[in-house]
Amino acid sequence: MTADDTLQASQLLKLDWIGLHLERSQHLTVLGPSGVQQRLRLETRISCNNILAARQFTLAGMGVSLQPVPEVRELLARGELLPLLPDWQLEPIGLHIVTPRRDA
Repeated sequence: MTADDTLQASQLLKLDWIGLHLERSQHLTVLGPSGVQQRLRLETRISCNNILAARQFTLAGMGVSLQPVPEVRELLARGELLPLLPDWQLEPIGLHIVTPRRDA
């Protein structure tokens, strides 16, 4: 772990966050370029339950939010959104998909 790794991760705490839930804080685990893992407790400025609303708040300059790269790739390419700490990654998460039965 280097001093730069800690400094960059701690800078995330100073930003205005837009959260995707109804709580005022969320925990975020990020993995640094040198393999360091940092768990951060982020305080949200705005909380909502819709990722599209969070994206619009972000585009309006009201704060930063976590967004899936495939959904914002064009916005990143046009410079409408900017990546934060591009050398860092979020901790992998599990994805569960529920679908109705085929015969229903």
